[in-house]
Amino acid sequence: MLARLAATRRVAWIALISAIVFVITVLVSLLSGGSALPIKLHSSVITGAAGLACVISVLVGRPLPAILARLPAFSDPDRRRRIERAASDPGRRRRMTAMTAMIGITLLLDAGVAPPWPSCSDGPDFAPAARLADNC
Repeated sequence: MLARLAATRRVAWIALISAIVFVITVLVSLLSGGSALPIKLHSSVITGAAGLACVISVLVGRPLPAILARLPAFSDPDRRRRIERAASDPGRRRRMTAMTAMIGITLLLDAGVAPPWPSCSDGPDFAPAARLADNC
């Protein structure tokens, strides 16, 4: 991220946001007494939020990748024209909508695979919480 910023003088926004979210996760973990639960849930929360955003964008009729593709094109009129031309093609729009729906559902399923509750196999830190939740 820093190397790209130094070389191109442009911020890699996804990398920056990912780093900020990870730092917040580590801080929450430290503030909660060193619990590993926030770090374990970090991936599921991010994946679930991205999946939900994709599914909502499909339901609204504006696929998220199509919206994100337009963001860097604001400064380049030629690129913006090409993106607008591609977005106006009904076949391409249907494929983009189907792809976004598949991505969203896959991300939601992935987020649901990792249980958000502690289990006995998570180690001694989580075993008492798992017993309270009757997961043992």
